[in-house]
Amino acid sequence: MSRKPSKPNFPHQQLSLFYTDIISDPNLRDDRDVMSYPFLSLQKRKRTKPIRFHDKKTGIKVEVTGNNEYGITTIFDYDFILWLVSIINEAIADGHKVSQNIRFHPYQFLVQAGWIQEGHKGGRGYLRLRSALRRLQSTSINTTLPSNFKEDEKTGKSDSNSEEFEKQWSWINDFHWYENKDGKPIDQVEVELSKWLFDRIVKDRTVLSIHAGYFKLTKGLEKWLYRIARRHCGNQDVIQFTIQGLFRRYPTTGHFRQFKHQIKQMIEDIQRRDKLGEEPSFPEYKITWNCTDNGKEYIIITPKLGSREERTLPRSARGLLQWD
Repeated sequence: MSRKPSKPNFPHQQLSLFYTDIISDPNLRDDRDVMSYPFLSLQKRKRTKPIRFHDKKTGIKVEVTGNNEYGITTIFDYDFILWLVSIINEAIADGHKVSQNIRFHPYQFLVQAGWIQEGHKGGRGYLRLRSALRRLQSTSINTTLPSNFKEDEKTGKSDSNSEEFEKQWSWINDFHWYENKDGKPIDQVEVELSKWLFDRIVKDRTVLSIHAGYFKLTKGLEKWLYRIARRHCGNQDVIQFTIQGLFRRYPTTGHFRQFKHQIKQMIEDIQRRDKLGEEPSFPEYKITWNCTDNGKEYIIITPKLGSREERTLPRSARGLLQWD
């Protein structure tokens, strides 16, 4: 009879812990502003060049740096944060008490995010998750996006714009990964989520529903464009972006001409998959390329028929939004 691995002595055991296994399969949610701004590297290879963004109209600044060993957090690593946001949001809706200190079973995340298939041991998935956690902890972010929820003592209403906010933080403050004496992972890991993100989920309630098909997308550019479309299109009948406007929010180390070529190729591939019914389907939206008579190039995004029934959405808003 094999001996069970001893229970790990978690350093945060004296603090309140939130256990993700109280939620079996969450509806996906993401932070609406993180969806809109360049917080993540879109490439799978290591990126150490900082991401810097400044929106002169709104004053929003984002600066992301990573160390030479691990690089900047990727949009693929962010699957884990998105999953945690979804779990916490669902727990709040169900009336559970939540905490920055979170204990989870890696297998639960790996299956729900599609990193491994259910029933598989997931050796490579565990290695991938461990690498992701290292980047999530070692990536430093400085932004003026607020996470300063306040309540007026008289009215009880929130005032999230009461002061300018700028602070350096990481996606997770700490994580604890335990192995038994044979070097095999114990099937529970503890992370401490950053206060900036935790406050936005729990207090500011800045989350937006996203389609479960997001986890099936395997290309960073497609993941990025879906999040842009979901954040800015929502249920509108049509939305359009200039290619130049998109490029300014694209965290690339390349040139505009290269970006335009990649976007055009991606749209053609999405349209081909939609026509042939191939997977992965681009969730919820149709993407088309448009060139006007004066030479301006746009992408046009429209919701697919029936996509609204696949998640809970706010009331439809008609109109055209041009982002340039």
